[in-house]
Parts: sequence; C-alpha cells; structure tokens
Amino acid sequence: MMNDQVAKLNGRDPVTVSSPGGMARQFRIQHQKTVDDPWQMFAVFVRRDQAQRCLEDLLEDGRAARLVSYLVFPAAA
Repeated sequence: MMNDQVAKLNGRDPVTVSSPGGMARQFRIQHQKTVDDPWQMFAVFVRRDQAQRCLEDLLEDGRAARLVSYLVFPAAA
C-alpha cells in the first residue's frame, strides 16, 4: 500500500527490484582493447535485449566484448 502511494505521489510507475536492498538487475557490457588489458565497462542497461544488441554491434566491429549480468554487486563494481 505504501509503495502504491509513493508511486502515485511521484506520478511514475514503481521500478521492480529483483534483489534484497532494492537494486534492480543490471546488464553491463565490458570490452577489452587487447587480450592483456583488463575488462572495462562500456555501457549499462536495465533490459537484457538492449545489452545484447550493444554486444552484437561491438562483436561485429571486431572488438572483444562480453555481457555481464549483475543481480547483486558491491557498490564499487
């Protein structure tokens, strides 16, 4: 009931959380410049299909990239 009231006050639909603590799942695209370089964050998405499309674009361009699904992660991640 309280969440419904907050959503009505804000005029927005509430965001569904998928883990304790209120963090919504994120899909991160990471890339590497060379095999010896560490993975670096390229982009963050809430929807997996958007992240997958970004990943496919990077791979088509010949770049090393991967999709990482985060449900729970440290604040410094």
